[in-house]
Amino acid sequence: MKLSISKVNQYYNCAYSFYLSYIRKEPIEKTPQQLIEGNEKHKIFENVIDDAKKLSLVLNISKSAAIERAIGRNENFSKYKNDCDNFVVLSKNIEQQGGNPFPEHREIKLYDKELNIAGVIDRVDIEGDSVLLIDYKTGKEHQIDNYYFQLAVYVYMYEKEFKKNVSHWGIFFSKTGAMLKEEVKREEIDIAIDKIKLARLQIDESIKNKDFPKNPSPLCKWCSFYQNKKCDGKNTPPMIPVI
Repeated sequence: MKLSISKVNQYYNCAYSFYLSYIRKEPIEKTPQQLIEGNEKHKIFENVIDDAKKLSLVLNISKSAAIERAIGRNENFSKYKNDCDNFVVLSKNIEQQGGNPFPEHREIKLYDKELNIAGVIDRVDIEGDSVLLIDYKTGKEHQIDNYYFQLAVYVYMYEKEFKKNVSHWGIFFSKTGAMLKEEVKREEIDIAIDKIKLARLQIDESIKNKDFPKNPSPLCKWCSFYQNKKCDGKNTPPMIPVI
């Protein structure tokens, strides 16, 4: 099975949800609103750069000013004005600090054959010898160490693909505008690789034994299967048996 950050995290957060998603492949009728909003916001941040590059050349304005104009033209700007405004502030801050608000890479789709894992990196900024890998988060703000696993795997995959060391990693929270940045912690990469290998062994064991236990928590209300009434979010027998 090809893995991803979300698959590994889902398995450890709730093996039953993982089973419904990737083993049974249970269809859902209603996509949770937070997933819809997250996808729409990511699409804005992804597309605005191409539009801004054109405006910057045509209007002869700064890159951050072009981003501000381009994002204001997006069809979902009013819907997500707060997040868009925060993205503009991020761009201005990068430019004011002598950086380039137009990232070197965007939405990089990578696959590592050895680990059989795929991922998509939101953004990579390069300034001289400094390489900053950034992931966008559109929900609640958390400490950066909550995302070490994801960031470490992305750094590992990026460095193998581009043969260039990543010096820093960061998380941009569009809802609050916070940009958390720090030097790459190399030890976290080894920890992440070991976690992937262990997850694969445990997933194979779960498949063999047909053992995918539920893990009820307050987060259940955000689960696609809970919202589609295919799981009650309680420590009760599965509504859809594992067979």
